[in-house]
Amino acid sequence: MLRPIIRNLFPAWLAGMVIFLPLAAQQPPPKCGMAHRLETYAAATPAERALLKENRRAQQQGLTETYLSPSGHFLIYYETSGIDAIPDYDRNSDGTPDYLEFVAKAFDRAWEVE
Repeated sequence: MLRPIIRNLFPAWLAGMVIFLPLAAQQPPPKCGMAHRLETYAAATPAERALLKENRRAQQQGLTETYLSPSGHFLIYYETSGIDAIPDYDRNSDGTPDYLEFVAKAFDRAWEVE
């Protein structure tokens, strides 16, 4: 019954083809790795968790600067030198890199929207 309808709707060369439609129940791919990080942390042994905490603490000690977003909701850690340094361009010469101001405003805007 459906075959004649398909042949009327599509050219002859399409009538014999199988058409795959996306499944509605299929989940979109995750856009953030946080869920994976939480699962990994939950499955870790106490020794592994201690190692992860020590590694994180060592990383944070290397952070040289902090910046409080204009709303006061976010404290942003950043580096001014090395491979992880943010761009130091400051068009308005206020002493704060433009990149840092942009990041802080973006976080504040996300806070407002949520």
